[in-house]
Amino acid sequence: MARRSNLARARRNFAWNLVGGGAYVAAQWAMLMALAKVGPEAQADADVGRFALALVVLQPLYQVLYADLRNVQATDARRLHGPALYLLARAEGVALALLASAAVAISWGRPTETTLTLLALACAKACEAGSDVCYGRFEQCERMELVARSQLARGLLGLVAFVGTYAMTVRVALAAFALAVAWGTVLVAHDAPGALRRSDGDPPAWPRPTLRTAFAMFARALPLGVVTGIASAAINTPSYVLEAQLGTAAVGRYAAIAYFVSALRMPAFAAGSALAPRLSRLLAAGDLGRARIWSAGLVAACAAPGLVGVAGAALVGPDLLHWIYHPGFTDLADALLVLLAGATIAFAAHGLRLSLTAAGRYASQLPAVIGLLVTTGAAAWWLVPHHGVLGAALALACGRLVQFGIYAIMVAGLLWGDGPAPHGHPDDG
Repeated sequence: MARRSNLARARRNFAWNLVGGGAYVAAQWAMLMALAKVGPEAQADADVGRFALALVVLQPLYQVLYADLRNVQATDARRLHGPALYLLARAEGVALALLASAAVAISWGRPTETTLTLLALACAKACEAGSDVCYGRFEQCERMELVARSQLARGLLGLVAFVGTYAMTVRVALAAFALAVAWGTVLVAHDAPGALRRSDGDPPAWPRPTLRTAFAMFARALPLGVVTGIASAAINTPSYVLEAQLGTAAVGRYAAIAYFVSALRMPAFAAGSALAPRLSRLLAAGDLGRARIWSAGLVAACAAPGLVGVAGAALVGPDLLHWIYHPGFTDLADALLVLLAGATIAFAAHGLRLSLTAAGRYASQLPAVIGLLVTTGAAAWWLVPHHGVLGAALALACGRLVQFGIYAIMVAGLLWGDGPAPHGHPDDG
């Protein structure tokens, strides 16, 4: 009976994650399509590239300073720390990220519109960071409907604000500022109040958070942020090489097909978010037998959407690119297929990484993402000059294989090794 209840809860949580995440990804994709279709055709490639370039510059920076506090909070099975502490720790990270974004904008020497787009998207990502750590609290309480409600609101309001502003001004920077306002509204009106509300299973009281205790929390989780930041830099390395070798327009074309990966990442990560808290509780209870089964199921559930995407790209890839963008994108069908194959490996690796996170193994994840970064970077510098966007996709797939292999070895040692059993959220050293 308990097992059926756990499975039913996992299915319900997955469904909510699928609904909210699907709407959010669809809205982001629609923003990219608006840049390609709404403005003057001569300006489309430049605006798509400008938007994509700003994102790939910001993503690694924000991933590091997120410190992955969402997953840390979601897998805090004993609820040792209150949501206010996580919010304050995230606010400290965001403040550092905004300062770093301003420094990049001052020093990177790009055109004014591109610089303003970077600053606007930095503000949007700051608001997104606040919502993200609130989602960790909702996931901890297994209230996935609150995550879905927020994602629906952020997706819809953000899309209307972004597309409406771009249609009126044909300025991608102003559209990005409007997006920041929309996301900030949802954070203040829905996410933060919901996260701070008490829930069943909370202790009677938590210590009052201070800047010092929040920074200690941030510093403890920072190795996990470094891991995700390096992974983000590795994922975006092909874009950096494309921009250096072929220009901003090539970055925009690569980003356009990469949104197919984003669409599939949503159900893959939704499955992970639904299953990881249960795995954390099994590890905390020392139930290694069931934890092994749950971890294997977590990897399979994360990988499944990628397999569906590979099959779809093989069957209708050119037609899909023609319909969503325009005929000039059909020559990217092979690159799309390779990118989705690499994404399937990445989703499986994400399931392995969540298993390590559920056990509190943060800093030990670093070798896998360093392998991803080094392999992807070396392959991109070799392949992109000769194969363009296809070379970028091949380079990332090579890096994903290395990352998956290293994570698999770590999880096998964790769950099947002869060492001491993991107990979830130790002070990883």
